[in-house]
Amino acid sequence: MTEAPAAGATEAMKSAVVPLLVCCGLLALGCDPGPGDESGGGDTGAEDTSGGVVDTGMPPVDTGGDEGTSDTGTPSTDSGETTGGTSGSTGEPGTDSGDDGDTGDTGDSGGETDDTGTTGGAATCDSEEWEDSLAAYEALAEANDDTYWYAQTTGGPGAFELECGYLTTVEVVQGVVIRRTHEINYVPEGWVEAMCADDEFVEEADAINTTPASYAPPALTMEEQYSGCCELLALQPAEEYIFYFDVDESGVANLCRAAQANCADGCNVDADGFGGFSITELAFGVLP
Repeated sequence: MTEAPAAGATEAMKSAVVPLLVCCGLLALGCDPGPGDESGGGDTGAEDTSGGVVDTGMPPVDTGGDEGTSDTGTPSTDSGETTGGTSGSTGEPGTDSGDDGDTGDTGDSGGETDDTGTTGGAATCDSEEWEDSLAAYEALAEANDDTYWYAQTTGGPGAFELECGYLTTVEVVQGVVIRRTHEINYVPEGWVEAMCADDEFVEEADAINTTPASYAPPALTMEEQYSGCCELLALQPAEEYIFYFDVDESGVANLCRAAQANCADGCNVDADGFGGFSITELAFGVLP
């Protein structure tokens, strides 16, 4: 018969067994008693109320998202577009269809002429346009006893230097120039007529084309104008010149001129002293 242990020994065994059972139970549950936890339970994964996120004990996963990501951690797609005309608008660039300068008005009954020219040739004396224009003039002259008058304007606004504007009128009766009148028709602001380069004058008979003047075209018949124009438009080498030729609504020539090509200052040229013409008005019959 085995002898029962003493009462003191029994109490000592109980004190050793209880902690051992508790520890073994915790090991069976996978618990690792924390050194600072009085309950010996360690970190149980309780909710961290400071951030509202349950701490699973796993390191956070970086999804690579940036600001504007969805709650699932998937990066949002930024199309880069803007709305409402905000900065960064991707509107189409505007196209400028602006004109490259005034190409000039075509000639009409009011005497306006075309300022555009042709490099390398215009209506030459043997062209259909030239023949039609000369025929139109000859028919009108014959019907009016070769009596007519025409006017040219020079200087004034648009001139290469500040100057007064002038109107020169030539009268032809029965094929003969009888009068040239040179008048001032424009005075720049702040000027007086005494400051103009030319004086006004009227020439008749043998005095025609004798008064010195910088802005008075010579008095010629239209036959002489056509003849001089023919030579002017035939200057060679043609590619070195820009030629101008136009007609009014009746078909009569009202513009004939030539200039050096590639010259920015309107370098007009002449042919044997004939510099061309720009007629602003022409009418058949006697000047009223």
